[in-house]
Amino acid sequence: MANRVLARAILFSLCVAAGGPVAAAGNWDLLQQLKPGDRVRVYVRGKEPVTASFGAVTPRTLQVVRGNREQMDFTPAQVLRVERLLKRSRISAATLWIGVAAGFGAGFALGWGAAGQENAKRGGREVYSRPRAGLLGGVLVAPVGGLIAYKTMDPGYVLIYSAQ
Repeated sequence: MANRVLARAILFSLCVAAGGPVAAAGNWDLLQQLKPGDRVRVYVRGKEPVTASFGAVTPRTLQVVRGNREQMDFTPAQVLRVERLLKRSRISAATLWIGVAAGFGAGFALGWGAAGQENAKRGGREVYSRPRAGLLGGVLVAPVGGLIAYKTMDPGYVLIYSAQ
């Protein structure tokens, strides 16, 4: 009894961590969990992947809407894989702040190094200290780190269906 509860808890945790039920190979019914309007990426045999909004699914077709209401229908034989786009807000907050922190750290190190002992004093009077120069460098470079992190992050997709 305790082993069954533990096994269910582990399975539930894995499903939550993956963003939903784990895709079973060839299980077209898993597409039923998508809601109309969800952003999906559909990999089609012999074509480029299609990124569009989910429309509907039947046992014979997958319907997506692209751009200005351009409706596209795919049969299960055409579809290799379907992925659901995670909302950017789930991912971007952590990635952005990690980039800002990395930028601040790099800028702080550069500022600290630029304010060497010989530059810190002019005419016997301290012009700027190493900690101040490090703080200034960190504040100036932190937005650059955040911008780089934001531009390079992958929006993140969860596998819903796979033909293999």
